[in-house]
Amino acid sequence: MERIIVIVKAIKSRLCIAGMVLAILTAVTGMTACSDDEGETTLINTSWKLQGYGNTNDQTIREPLESPMYGSRAYTVRFSESGTISGLACFNENMGRYRVWGDSIKVLSFGGTKVGSVSPYLEEEDYYKFSFMNCSTFEISNRQLKLFYNDGKEYMLFNRWSGS
Repeated sequence: MERIIVIVKAIKSRLCIAGMVLAILTAVTGMTACSDDEGETTLINTSWKLQGYGNTNDQTIREPLESPMYGSRAYTVRFSESGTISGLACFNENMGRYRVWGDSIKVLSFGGTKVGSVSPYLEEEDYYKFSFMNCSTFEISNRQLKLFYNDGKEYMLFNRWSGS
């Protein structure tokens, strides 16, 4: 009987170690073993299309102005593995750098081309840039990305985008 108890304790110990290793790997890679989003919980090598600007207080979402230049490709962004951001706004191409740790994000730079435009499109692009430069955390769920800014009171809402 003592031998069975020793074997059971050894198995429990190995399972505990395996569980800890899995937890560490999960934390390091930023991925979870199970997700409602088919395992997608990271920004790395993903593309997104802006749906609107959300407010956590009143739960409203303001849609961005429709782009007369890029149409359905406007307000898209790609987060590359190398830490770069690229995409399109209303009139301009955007590029920059970002860093992620856990659910925190810091956009280190975000700029792009300067094709002339008139208000309100210029104001829309300025707000798009401001939102990126001030985001601090993110959340991915159900193929949607929220980039939170303004102390988490507002967010940019994106849908996963395939580039069509």
